[in-house]
Amino acid sequence: MLHTTGTVHDGNMLRYRASKADCDVCMLKMKCCPNMSTRQVPRDVHEEARDAARRLMGTKGFLRSRDERKRVEMRFAHLKSHHGFERMRLRGLSGARDEFHLAAIVQNLKTLALRALGPPTAPSPASLA
Repeated sequence: MLHTTGTVHDGNMLRYRASKADCDVCMLKMKCCPNMSTRQVPRDVHEEARDAARRLMGTKGFLRSRDERKRVEMRFAHLKSHHGFERMRLRGLSGARDEFHLAAIVQNLKTLALRALGPPTAPSPASLA
């Protein structure tokens, strides 16, 4: 059985240790901790939250949420790379909200135009002369 004192080491690690009496009588001592007197396992203080997230991975709700997040992130990446949406230029929460809504409207209008009209075609070299 591993126990901890509750002391946080290095700002984010808890050390779990077995007692020496438990380790000395264990048949797996030479495989488990051959160079130490007892078993010691470092564990991050936030590992319980990570364990909960790992349990949720693979569920139907998680997969749907992941797909929706991916879709939204792709929209943000497109805004940043193609529409110059690097930083907010208007001040305050309402200004940021308005600016984001305008950028989203532009993006939606562009998507609508591409679906209705198709992508723009490049002019042929003969028509340029």
